[in-house]
Amino acid sequence: MQINRVLVTIFLLIFVAACSNTTDKSLYESAKQKITEGDYQAALADFKTLSNDFPESNYLAAVKFEMGKMYQGFVVPNISKSESLNEAVKFYTDVYESYPDSMQAVNALFMIAFLQANELKNLDAAKDAYVKFIERYPDHELAVSARAELDNLGKSPEEILQEKINQK
Repeated sequence: MQINRVLVTIFLLIFVAACSNTTDKSLYESAKQKITEGDYQAALADFKTLSNDFPESNYLAAVKFEMGKMYQGFVVPNISKSESLNEAVKFYTDVYESYPDSMQAVNALFMIAFLQANELKNLDAAKDAYVKFIERYPDHELAVSARAELDNLGKSPEEILQEKINQK
């Protein structure tokens, strides 16, 4: 009788393990679907699970970039606007520094500079990031925007407009 219980327990453990065949790809796709549905908390939970359970995943750059976008978009509850923006910058920085050859690295560096300049008003950090962007990606389509942002760093829209008028 005791042996039967042990065998049944082992069988159930093997069955449960086989059924929970969650992959990094399935978690990523699930999270993206949840974002589409507006279920940001569940998407964030899937992204965190993927990051923790699959530390070598090829999806990590995309996952961290998406998490940065979620914080930037203020869809994560119970966090202030400032904290949310700082979290976004942290995720974008992680993408740029940890995955410099990923497709997301270019956009992550631009977003670091943009958020520092336009949202957090940290002009020194913004300048450093824009300069780094222009040096590293001089021919990228966002380089023109980075140069314009750098040229107008710290100026109000009115000041920028006045300079444009004065140039004519």
